Amino acid sequence: MPNRRIAAVLAAVLFSAAAAGAELPMGEVVEFPHAGIALAIPQGHRMQTVNEPFDVMRAAAFEGNQPVQAVTLSALPVSQVALSAEVLADAMIASQTNNLAIRNLQVLNTATMKVAELDGAAKLLSYSFRGEETVAATVYFVRELDLPKMRMCYVLTVEAPASRKSDVLPALGEVVKTVGLIAVRHPVDLVASQLGPVVANPQGRFSVRLPLGWYASGGATGLSMAQTDYLLGGLPTVSAHVVYSVVEAGSVQERMDQCLEAAHRAAAARNLQVRLVSRQNVKLAGHDACQIVFEQSAKTQPASAPQSSPATSQAAASLPPSVLIVQRSFCLPAAEGKKADSFSLVLVCQGASPEAATATMDKIAEGFQLAQPGPGTAPATSSAPAGPLPPHEAAPQGTPAPQQLGG
Repeated sequence: MPNRRIAAVLAAVLFSAAAAGAELPMGEVVEFPHAGIALAIPQGHRMQTVNEPFDVMRAAAFEGNQPVQAVTLSALPVSQVALSAEVLADAMIASQTNNLAIRNLQVLNTATMKVAELDGAAKLLSYSFRGEETVAATVYFVRELDLPKMRMCYVLTVEAPASRKSDVLPALGEVVKTVGLIAVRHPVDLVASQLGPVVANPQGRFSVRLPLGWYASGGATGLSMAQTDYLLGGLPTVSAHVVYSVVEAGSVQERMDQCLEAAHRAAAARNLQVRLVSRQNVKLAGHDACQIVFEQSAKTQPASAPQSSPATSQAAASLPPSVLIVQRSFCLPAAEGKKADSFSLVLVCQGASPEAATATMDKIAEGFQLAQPGPGTAPATSSAPAGPLPPHEAAPQGTPAPQQLGG
């Protein structure tokens, strides 16, 4: 037993020494206020799309078209008060046995690492991911919040092909030096200020740049993106959707009138009300578009109404909160007798101000572009639905998985 302890101490010393290796040139510090964290990544890494609610960021470095290193950050709400970073790390690693893409997962080394003055549990891992031998240096650290009373577990990882094993610990050490904890904020209180990676529609119809800190998922008729609200347990209180459809030829103003009528009908069916906040002519992808902002909320009780019972008050409290919806739409010109291609950006915010919501819409609209038709793309007037995004390997819920480089 003493020999094992000595070996563990020596291994931890070697781990820490490797992580404190030669300095790497780092990029600018980027803040992710919805997750309460800021950090920098090595220069030369490019931000990548993330597809899971608890993935905060992912960046990768390439040589030619081949990814050679990736930096990922996840953040998870933790309900178990007594669990340390070490226990959580072991539990998350053990859960990877359920991931069919991962084989031969081994913990090569373990050490304690300070991250933003917190005690982190660092692990050096090796595994085969979809047949590719991979190594990853990962540190797990837990943060306590007072309002609301909760804990967050951050998972910061640098991964690379096994042939580049010597690079991962120094890279992790340099990224850790830049980590700072900031106030965790509700996404509805934020305005998207920086756009990240481009997501292209596989059918070749459009592309859009996600705001940093947002995640994306594909659908049959477009693309959805959202930002996780950690203060509400992980709910996506702000989301945006790109909707493509083929419609009867007509003006975009007529289309927006139809959308408002549909919103009123849907709200009435749920005992809600809809209030038009604003309507204006705008641009989207260089085309003339119309934008409407409307609020959906519970119907208010008249002041002269009798005092409600406790049961009624409880039911009223369970009604959906006020939701602000910003929709910007345009239709491409269509030949006589033909249907038209319609594109819409729809932003849904729970409790945001109209000014903040429209500012975020303006930022997302900056990154929306129609794709130029080319070989293998669907014609602009095709009625075929937009296909899903390329598949993304997902870990069991609540568990950040080692990801395929560049995926």
